[in-house]
This record gives sequence, structure tokens and C-alpha cells, in this order.
Amino acid sequence: MLSWRPMPLPDDAIVIRGGVGAPETIAVNAQSTFDTDGFWGVSGFSAVGLSADEIAQLAYEQGRLPHPRIRTSTARRVRDAGFQIEETPDDYPHVDIFVPPDPSDEVCSHLADAFDDAIPNPALPNPAEAE
Repeated sequence: MLSWRPMPLPDDAIVIRGGVGAPETIAVNAQSTFDTDGFWGVSGFSAVGLSADEIAQLAYEQGRLPHPRIRTSTARRVRDAGFQIEETPDDYPHVDIFVPPDPSDEVCSHLADAFDDAIPNPALPNPAEAE
């Protein structure tokens, strides 16, 4: 029987997260992921070879990125910050960013710092409204 194995994202793969990515939100998201999926982590989106705008558009069209603002990073920056990142099985272009159980404020801040400042979501019909 074949089992799905995540392919490692290349270091230069762009990763986006919806919202402003406040450390408190990361902690809530990590707890929610644990409650529903049984592991500590937060969501992101990445698609090898696509720009942040293209990834945002793809996720928005799937109804998964309605956030007025997004934050961007790369797989390398997330890993260099000490976090594991993997494609989510059968859920393109979703990725999971793993965090330690019951992540501390420091851990959540460290993950938040691995992403650029929030920008308007380019996939929204009128991204200027997110400013």
C-alpha cells in the first residue's frame, strides 16, 4: 500500500498566512489545530513556483483566504526560525507549520517574526479596502 509522503518545500518557496499574524492569534490557531487535527501547528499556503499574489489568488478562489491582509515569508525563513513546514496531504496549496505543544508567547512571537509585515490581500476584489 502506498502512503502519501510530503515533499519538502524548496527553501525559496513563498509561504503566506492570512491575517496580521499576531502572536496571540498564532497561539489560538495552534490550539485549534491541536483540537481538530491532533497536532500543534498553524496554517499557511505555498505553491512551488508561484508568487505570493498567485498563491493568495488560488487560496482565495478556494474560499480559504478571505483575510483583508496577508503576511509572506519563505520556507527557508520559517525553517531558519526553527519551525518545520510541510505540504498538507491532499490539500493543495495548504501547508502546515508545526509548533511546540502549548507554544509560549516567545515561540509565537518568533514565528510571527519569520514573516514580513502584513500587506493588503492582493486576491480581494478591491485590495485597497484592506489598507
